[in-house]
Amino acid sequence: MILSQDPSCIHRLPTEILIIIVRELSLLDSVESLSLVNQRLRMICSPYLFQKLKIPFSLAGLERLRHISSSHLAAHVRTLRYEPTELIEPLVQHHDYFRNCVYTPSEYARDRRDAYWNSYGTRISYTTIQNYFSRLADEQQRILERGRDLVTFQTCLPRLVNLKSIQLHFVEGIKEPFRWFAGRVFVDWKDSFPDRFKSILHAMIRAKDNGVAIRTFQISGFYSRLLVSNSELPSLASDALSSVEDLQLIDSPSMLEFMSYLVLRYQLVFPFAYFAGTAVCNTVGVHSISEAGVRAAQISMITLLLLCWTGDHEIGAFILGIELATYHFIHRIAAFVAVIEAAIHVVIAAQQTHFSASDSSQFYGLLSKRWVLLLAILSAVTGALQFIRIMYRNIPHRRSVKFLTENCGADALRLNLSLPRPWRIRAGQRVYVSIPRVGLLYMFQPHPFTIAWWEDDGNGSMFSITLIVRARSGFTKKLLDHIESGCEGWAWIDGPYGPSSASTFGYSPEVGDYGHIIMVATGMGIVAQLPYIKELLDGQRQGQVRTRRISLVWRLEQEGDYELARDLLQALVKHDDSYMLKVTVYNKMGSPSEAPGAVGHHDLIAVYGGDVNWEDELSVELEKQIGTLLVTGIAAHGI
Repeated sequence: MILSQDPSCIHRLPTEILIIIVRELSLLDSVESLSLVNQRLRMICSPYLFQKLKIPFSLAGLERLRHISSSHLAAHVRTLRYEPTELIEPLVQHHDYFRNCVYTPSEYARDRRDAYWNSYGTRISYTTIQNYFSRLADEQQRILERGRDLVTFQTCLPRLVNLKSIQLHFVEGIKEPFRWFAGRVFVDWKDSFPDRFKSILHAMIRAKDNGVAIRTFQISGFYSRLLVSNSELPSLASDALSSVEDLQLIDSPSMLEFMSYLVLRYQLVFPFAYFAGTAVCNTVGVHSISEAGVRAAQISMITLLLLCWTGDHEIGAFILGIELATYHFIHRIAAFVAVIEAAIHVVIAAQQTHFSASDSSQFYGLLSKRWVLLLAILSAVTGALQFIRIMYRNIPHRRSVKFLTENCGADALRLNLSLPRPWRIRAGQRVYVSIPRVGLLYMFQPHPFTIAWWEDDGNGSMFSITLIVRARSGFTKKLLDHIESGCEGWAWIDGPYGPSSASTFGYSPEVGDYGHIIMVATGMGIVAQLPYIKELLDGQRQGQVRTRRISLVWRLEQEGDYELARDLLQALVKHDDSYMLKVTVYNKMGSPSEAPGAVGHHDLIAVYGGDVNWEDELSVELEKQIGTLLVTGIAAHGI
């Protein structure tokens, strides 16, 4: 809009406003056009023009990287996109080889009659074809012979001090109208793409050693098979990617297998380190079998502290700030070690001590009083903390948590809980709920439910939350049997718990860090997706997320599914001021021949009959991709 007006209006805008305008421009072409207006705008646009640097596999591309990394523009580079290409047979540079072995003049005459070599009405000559591929082969060999790509990247990446993302996009590198012919000249070198991959890994290690924090690494179009045994590549990749938080693999099946192997190796580091450390503790300072038995007993008791220091795994994960799955993993490893150490102690003690029922120490002496005392203190402290937290959540100022039920079909209900104290809630969190009205015993059997919705006071504090419950068995079945729609009562809650910013082995990026998000849900899976959409929309209004497009595809599995979230979906599309949310609902029970429907605010919710073609849905979104893509799914098996 600004560019279409008189440029004089731009001159009058304050610099701060211009910076905001440039920052909000989504197309690079718009920024480039704006930078041509005058010197002032050129200075403002420069940081955004060079945030993403594209480097092709060519001498000119490597020279461009070298030039930018040596200038003041290096500080503006945030993303580096490198495009290695397929290698061309070096012998095509020789006229006789090309004429006799690659493409004979008679073949060219045949293809010319079939119009293969016509481009926009212009006929491509035989000499033009040979010269094109000869030039590419010559340039590639000049890069490979001197290892220019490796040297350039190792030299330049450490200079890009604000580099956060590397995109490795493997391409053919052949332009039209020569692309259809390229298969004849490509050389079948199995190490072609892996060598380019290794060059980038070496450069990333050099950059990391110089303090460059690369957080995102993306690979696309990689089909070469990578060896994981008898190769330096796995250890090289582990070192280079150790600080990467977001690993993205696109259309790279062999790379997926390779990275899975790396993740498995990474996950085994902790168990092996823990076992090795335990073995050292078992042997250092031990001079006899008797001392070894005593040491094993001490290690077993110490390890039990990791198992029993809290009465509940949720509160343990909450205190440590880790995911519940990570806590479970540590718990299993510690339990295994405790059992092994106890077995070692028992075997040694049984051989050295004669059992006597008259010796009372052989009963109570099996346990060390100080370790039992320490364990009791830890359990009491963590239990007290959890009790205080529960009391604080449930009974402030003589008020308590109240629930209000609302039926959503024959086997589901919505549980609205009013909170006596405001909470801070994040998408993905869960609470444990007890309702004495269902049964006295259920007062002591809290059940976990995902928070599907919340209402806030405008300051980020939530005063009510909504849970969606479907009857299965036990508590949920009794809840629907004993409580009718519109019923109010007293509830007891514990939470919220999860999610943690730390994944199983490392930092997990925020959902709002992705520019384009595809959410897939079937049936009750919608409950887990709603809070993330709500959080993203709130963050977008406050300018706190990078997300620019959200596509939700929900397949209804049974009658009544749509009632679970109908008004919540309508509230979301109404709350979406920027129209970045697209909601598509498929009714599995309906007929594909049914006319599509549109409901909700401004008819922004599309409803179709029949099953979903997931490949078509994904293809449509890929064509409209904005920024980095994230696909999340809470769906039935096989999707």
